[in-house]
Amino acid sequence: MPFRLRPATESDLPLLGTIHQSAISTFAQIPELAAAECSLPPLPLALLQTFEVVIAVEDSADGGATGDPEAAAERIKGFVALRLLDGVAFIAMICVRATDQRQGVGRELLAHAIAQSETRGFRAISLTTFRDVPWNGKWYRQMGFAEIADKEVETELGPEHMTMLRGSRDKHELDGSPWRWVVMARWL
Repeated sequence: MPFRLRPATESDLPLLGTIHQSAISTFAQIPELAAAECSLPPLPLALLQTFEVVIAVEDSADGGATGDPEAAAERIKGFVALRLLDGVAFIAMICVRATDQRQGVGRELLAHAIAQSETRGFRAISLTTFRDVPWNGKWYRQMGFAEIADKEVETELGPEHMTMLRGSRDKHELDGSPWRWVVMARWL
């Protein structure tokens, strides 16, 4: 079903939490990551205060006129959250509801983030992700992103990126896991 993009509002936040939980449920396919990723905390309200959040909303016949929150949650297919970090657009997350994955929603959200970054004159757009998870690092490489070596993160992107990488590694990487958390960037 077709969809459109729009800025998220405060009333969307609970629904974004539902999308986030659905999106990370795909990590259940990878036993080493399932417990850590699927137990991430709910999205905080600060997400909308700190990040620019854009959502993909399914075009529906009633246009959301029913007012039913559950129906509205079904119409939101995914979202992207961006913020400025070291003068670079940083994608904090792209989440697509599990049932809407592989339908171009994530690709459209990423294209929007890239276009907004180019329009604003940013030199790059960056993110952190698992390098070898197919719907993470491999997908971003197909979309023109390149991994930034740890020793070059600070010089290529800036000190805030290095601090963020260390903090997010603590949250996402497990001791002895082959799944590596990395910084990737696409130069604009």
